[in-house]
Amino acid sequence: GDPAASPTLKALLARAYLGSDDAARAMDLMKPYAASDSSGESAYLVGLAYVLLKNDAQAVAAFRTAAQLNPQHAAAHFHLGTLLLMSSDPAVQEAGAGEIQKAIDLAPKEGSYYVALGRWMLENNRVKPALDILEQGNKSSEPSAQLDLLLGIAQAAARGPADAQPEIET
Repeated sequence: GDPAASPTLKALLARAYLGSDDAARAMDLMKPYAASDSSGESAYLVGLAYVLLKNDAQAVAAFRTAAQLNPQHAAAHFHLGTLLLMSSDPAVQEAGAGEIQKAIDLAPKEGSYYVALGRWMLENNRVKPALDILEQGNKSSEPSAQLDLLLGIAQAAARGPADAQPEIET
């Protein structure tokens, strides 16, 4: 067949367009496949394009489609979750936290997932669950200054400032 018609090649091209902030070209390439690509990658890339275009409602729909087509697509769950966390509705935020937890379960080495969930938990005064998720992230993912800082903040909130000192200083 025509190599230009290959979905993998189209996905690579779409990623290149997204990397150069050309969301419209990425969208043109991937939107026809978004609902039928069982890997969820086309819908995921459409979601990223909508994020670039600052159309959060359409991005949520695209990431939700990607996660439904491929429940193992950690990044789709993560991006869906981060958008849902921005809602003013606590129930929608809870759903967002659940999506990020799914992303963590699927990709436990991805430190940014722990950072996003831990930050939201701390912002919502859920110190103990934040401490648990940040400690899990500290053990499972690559070292990260952001993760260390949030872990130090969570430790200070949970146990007092003296306990947090080693994390914050490293």
